[in-house]
Amino acid sequence: MNVHRPAILTLTLTLFVALFAPFSITHAQSTSFATTCETNANNHTLFIRSALDPSFGNGQQVQPGDTLAVYTESGACAGYEVWTGGSSDLAISAAEDVGFTDLVEGYVSGEPLKFKVFDVSEDQVVDLGTNVSFEPCNTVNFPLCTDDGTYERGQASFIDGLNDGPLPVEFTAFDGTARGSQVVLEWTTATEQNNAGFDVQHRSPDASNWTSLSFVDGAGTTSHPQTYRFETDDLAFGSHTFRLKQVDQDGSSSLSDEVTVALTLDRAFVLSDVYPNPVRSAARIDLTVRENQPVTVELYDLLGRQVETVYDRPLEANRTRSIRIPTGGLSSGAYFLRVRGQSFAETRRITVLR
Repeated sequence: MNVHRPAILTLTLTLFVALFAPFSITHAQSTSFATTCETNANNHTLFIRSALDPSFGNGQQVQPGDTLAVYTESGACAGYEVWTGGSSDLAISAAEDVGFTDLVEGYVSGEPLKFKVFDVSEDQVVDLGTNVSFEPCNTVNFPLCTDDGTYERGQASFIDGLNDGPLPVEFTAFDGTARGSQVVLEWTTATEQNNAGFDVQHRSPDASNWTSLSFVDGAGTTSHPQTYRFETDDLAFGSHTFRLKQVDQDGSSSLSDEVTVALTLDRAFVLSDVYPNPVRSAARIDLTVRENQPVTVELYDLLGRQVETVYDRPLEANRTRSIRIPTGGLSSGAYFLRVRGQSFAETRRITVLR
């Protein structure tokens, strides 16, 4: 932004640079999140000290690579920087509205400073609004300090915390309970503000990605406690992790704490039927055991002769194993599948067609 500035402002900026020499400032790279965002170091500068270890949205830590941006009342992006953590302090330069129609809108004097965080790990934007606290100026020892959360040309503010005030949705509980092969999730809120609802997210055993199971409508705005309940479909045995993505009516969101529920067997084993059956080239059978143990799966003909050993290795507890049964080399007819562990033995009939 090339704007002519009075000499007094230039003098102010010189003082600004001199007084902030001890700080190591992070210079952000352009991001798709803020490609239309103003950056003008001659206006109000917001500092976050590296030692702050900032968090947002139910205690989520700001991670290196996350973008912090300031927005005007009309929703225009007026400045941004990328958090690197470590020993580097961060400075966001909030641009001023200079009245040019071909430039992105900035702040006007006295306008509330609003904040958003682009969470790289979750690929989502969290709107903090004005829910940010600042270090008191009498502790900062800087003459151009302001701590009232509003824009002022040539001033600086030191951010002390993100999302320190009451959250748009205040969770009081989030629990999960195993019910057979399903999980029942229950959560309560103390208050809600502009709450569109909750995206129920799930991470299955050994999975690294989250999937969305369903969306549960919220209560909008209320000061009365609310209770919610969601029941999953049948799940595989093992440890399942759940979280809630709370979504505001303006599309901004935040994440709840995670809840892990283990689905375990209430019997020694569970063995499915052979499928498909009859079979032409290959079939499968699913087995889950309550305790770790070696398992053998053998195929026999009607005369009791062993045809093939299909599986012979240890099986981990509470993990469903799908065992492949190759039948491409077998003649048409009936066979028996013998499944044995340390604490059980089962037989299944299988028919091969040619």
